[in-house]
Amino acid sequence: MGIRLSRLSRLSRLSVTEDLPLVPRLQIAYASAASQRLGDLAHVTESDGSRSLWPAAWRKCVKRLWVLLPMLLLLVVLIAGCSVDSSGVYGPTSAPGAFPGDAAHPTPNTTSFQGCPPGGDGGDQALNTLKNRTDDGDNGAFQDVSFDTLVNLSYPQDIGRTQRANWSQSDVAAVDKYEGIAVRTTGYVLGVRHEGTESTNCHSTDYRDYHVWLGANASDPRSKSMVIEVTPRERDQRPGWTSSALSSLTGEQVRISGWLLMDQEHPEQLGQTRATLWEIHPIIHIEVNQGGSWQSIDS
Repeated sequence: MGIRLSRLSRLSRLSVTEDLPLVPRLQIAYASAASQRLGDLAHVTESDGSRSLWPAAWRKCVKRLWVLLPMLLLLVVLIAGCSVDSSGVYGPTSAPGAFPGDAAHPTPNTTSFQGCPPGGDGGDQALNTLKNRTDDGDNGAFQDVSFDTLVNLSYPQDIGRTQRANWSQSDVAAVDKYEGIAVRTTGYVLGVRHEGTESTNCHSTDYRDYHVWLGANASDPRSKSMVIEVTPRERDQRPGWTSSALSSLTGEQVRISGWLLMDQEHPEQLGQTRATLWEIHPIIHIEVNQGGSWQSIDS
């Protein structure tokens, strides 16, 4: 079976030995360079004797598609498996796998301290009440959660500097998913600072919080840290938590137990001195790694 091409300076014949699905075995004679520029078409004689024009470039594309098809299908599956979060949250779009899904959210144990009520003397009193809780975990128990999981917990993006009374129901639900759980995690203390007066402590100059920056590694900048806080109410119950003892924690590997809290009042610090608005606040227990064992600083 042959193909005769007229007005060609050269005749080239190609015998196709690798058949494509549904395509009969063919003999193709390619046209001149001029005809190739006009569509790269070749006269094709089918097995039944009929003649047709078949774009050679199409035939190449079909071959390539059959090779690429498994990879394209895999790509579609991967894209379909990725969820896109449209709820307006920072951090990951899916719940962290290491976070306990059935942890309790006990009602805070709150009392007045040095004449200051749980809600403080102004500001967001609902937030202050959570900061001033004094209960020792969920009946003494704390959920072990990795630092990486805590620092990457999602939260609504529109609650910054907004009092809780003005949060939407969806914002409340998103925060309630994690807030108020007694957690325990490990990390390195990147710094400690005695803070100024604030409404939480009724603007007392004698009873003020300590901000502690916790990181995954001792060399991490504070921009990658999680803020955890020592409150006056907790210090009052632990004589070992002196100013010098807290300051000496910088650089140490510690295990921290306390209450997970969303402090929406400091969005301007994100990427500067913190990586998240989630905090462990208040801290209930502090332990230091000494020779491979955890030693409490309570005394």
